[in-house]
Amino acid sequence: MHGLGTLLACAHMVRKMFSSWGTDGEPVFSKGDHEKAYRQWPVSPEDYALLVTLVWSDMVGHSGGFEAYAHRALPFGALAAVIIYTCISQGVCHILRRIFAVPQLAYVDDFLRCSIRKWASSQEIAFRGVHGFIGIPLKVGKEDVSQCIEVLGHIISAQALWAGLRMTDKRRESVILRVSTALLKGFGDKEMEVHRPPQVRSHGYCGENFVLLRAHTLRRRTRAHWQAEAAGLSSSTVVGGSAAEPTPKGGNGQPW
Repeated sequence: MHGLGTLLACAHMVRKMFSSWGTDGEPVFSKGDHEKAYRQWPVSPEDYALLVTLVWSDMVGHSGGFEAYAHRALPFGALAAVIIYTCISQGVCHILRRIFAVPQLAYVDDFLRCSIRKWASSQEIAFRGVHGFIGIPLKVGKEDVSQCIEVLGHIISAQALWAGLRMTDKRRESVILRVSTALLKGFGDKEMEVHRPPQVRSHGYCGENFVLLRAHTLRRRTRAHWQAEAAGLSSSTVVGGSAAEPTPKGGNGQPW
C-alpha cells in the first residue's frame, strides 16, 4: 500500500524535476475511490461458510436465538479483506503504470496520484477509462484534481517551491481525545500490552495507535526510573522498563 509518505515524496520529486516548466510543471494531486468498496466483490460459493454472521433474534424458537447470515460479497475486515482488496487496487495501479504510464498509487481503496499540471487531465481520463473498461464503479465526488486535497485525514499541498501535509482539524481533535482518554485511564501492566479504549482498537487508527504505544513506552520507562531511584539503583541497571539486579555501591556512589 502507498500512504501519505509515498505521495509526499512523489510531490517533492515532481516539483524538483519539472521546476523549469513553469506553471505546466507545478505538482497537482488527484484522488479517487471505489463505489461500495469491499461490498462490490463477490465471494466464491465454497467460501460462504467462512463468512457467516450470527444475529440474535427474539423470533427464533420460544426464547430467542441466533439467525445465521452468510456474506455473498467481501465483508469489511482488518486483515484478510484488506489483503484481498489491496491485491485488486494494486492490479489496477499496475495496468495504469505499465500501459498508460500513469504514476498511480493506492492505499486499499483510496487511489492517489501526483503529477504535473500539464498531464493531470489526460491521466485522469486514463484512470476513469481503465475503471470503466474493467467495470469498477468509482464514487461520485472524489475526482478531485488540485494542488491541495484532503485525503486519509490529512490535507496535503504542493507548489513549485515546497510540498507538505498536516492533519485536518477533525483528525487532530480525534487524536487528542483518544490519547487523552488512554492516558487518563492508564495502561495495563502486562509486558508489551497497551490497554486502549474500544474506539481506538480499529485498524483504521494506525497513527493514533503508534502515539499510544510511544506514550505507553515512555510511561513504563519513567516508572522504572522512579523505582530504580527509590531502590538506590543506577539508571544503567534499569533494563527493558524494569529494575535489574542491584549493583552494589560504595560510599562514593561508585560500583564496588
